[in-house]
Amino acid sequence: MNRRKFYHGTAQAVMLARLILLCCLLRRRENGLMRPALLLSVPLHYHRAWRRGYNQLEDIARTLAR
Repeated sequence: MNRRKFYHGTAQAVMLARLILLCCLLRRRENGLMRPALLLSVPLHYHRAWRRGYNQLEDIARTLAR
């Protein structure tokens, strides 16, 4: 996750989104978890976003939303 967080590693976004999706599908099948109506990424503090230049969770959320 450090590579994704600090070095703008975009290749991991798709893999992490798939893992999250698989976990959600498993919980849905086992426990009847409902499909979410909304998916939000947690915004970074403006100073941290400026320093990094991007929000690492935004890419994951965008991929997962598709």
